[in-house]
Amino acid sequence: MVTSRHWHELVRIMLELEVKPERTVSSGRWEFTLGMPLAQVIKILKADCANIKDVHVVYDEHRPMDKKFDLMVDLSQDGVRLRFDPVVQRLKIIEVYDIHKVILTYCSKPFSSPDVIPTIEQIFRSFGDTHPGGFDDNQVFLLNFRGILFSFAHAEGNTSIKNTFNTSSTENLGGSGQSVVLSSLAIYCGNDYQKAEAPRFPLECFHGNCYSEQVDVEEGDGYFVGLQLNLMADGTVLVYKCLLFCWCKLFFLVLLINLMLFSK
Repeated sequence: MVTSRHWHELVRIMLELEVKPERTVSSGRWEFTLGMPLAQVIKILKADCANIKDVHVVYDEHRPMDKKFDLMVDLSQDGVRLRFDPVVQRLKIIEVYDIHKVILTYCSKPFSSPDVIPTIEQIFRSFGDTHPGGFDDNQVFLLNFRGILFSFAHAEGNTSIKNTFNTSSTENLGGSGQSVVLSSLAIYCGNDYQKAEAPRFPLECFHGNCYSEQVDVEEGDGYFVGLQLNLMADGTVLVYKCLLFCWCKLFFLVLLINLMLFSK
């Protein structure tokens, strides 16, 4: 039996996350932003290892660069999964797959916590109205706002949910005096979860550094002649071409310097 004192101790160790659709989830210590590179996420997790434990990296070892299979960082203790584009390795989707392990807030007000049950009515009160939802192939009811998708499992038996969006009231969505309860949510860019892509590199993630957006191989007469680098610096894309003869000049210059040093 969990006493009141023990329950409050349990609540204190739960991760509290502020949700921003199409943007971020954040705690008081850090923020995960869509488009953030994998390296920065790993750095955040290492810095907060006292609070975030049981972190697992999941990827397809046979097809690590296949865009059909996301690279994932699973925070199993907190029920949070971070999905990355496997090629550019930027954050594409933030999933909270176990609602009971975290406290969720929106505009600093909780919509899922030990004291606030995340019913579908509560989601409407917190996020406002949206387009009618629908059931997927697994009979999970999906409610979509721009940049965030709410999933309600075990809703197939609630026949009154079909009439919810035809009335001005959101009461009794679950039918028989019971309402469906949120089971998971996902944050992404755009309107369609299935077509979500990792956004451009966020400005707040540069930290004065320069990153490669794209690397193209330059060829001439079927031979490799150089590289074209698309570099980003604080949101500005710079194109830099590094041709093979430039590399050769640099190589011979370094070789000449070394020969001069060793000949003394």
